[in-house]
Amino acid sequence: MELGIALSCGCNPLHIERDPYIGTYGSMVENAMNITTAGATPLCAVDCLNFGNPEKKERYYELKEAIRGLGDAARKLGVPIVGGNVSLYNDSREH
Repeated sequence: MELGIALSCGCNPLHIERDPYIGTYGSMVENAMNITTAGATPLCAVDCLNFGNPEKKERYYELKEAIRGLGDAARKLGVPIVGGNVSLYNDSREH
C-alpha cells in the first residue's frame, strides 16, 4: 500500500457571490470529491474566507451565509474544519 497526501483547494467566487450559502457548501463538497476521486479520504479542512466590510449589511449577510454553508457542509461530510484564515474589509469599487 502506498501512502501519500492528497490536497484540494478552490472555490467558484461567482457561485458564492450569487448565493453565499450554496456556493460555499458546494466548494466544500467539490474539494472533498476531488480528494476522494484521487483515492484518498478527506480528513479535515481549513478555510480561507475573504469578504468585504461586515459593517455593510450586504457584506455581513454574505459572510454569515458562507460560514453557515461551510459549517453545514463540514458536518454533513464528517470533515472537521481545523484552522484557516478570515480576511475582512476587502472591498472593491464594485462592492
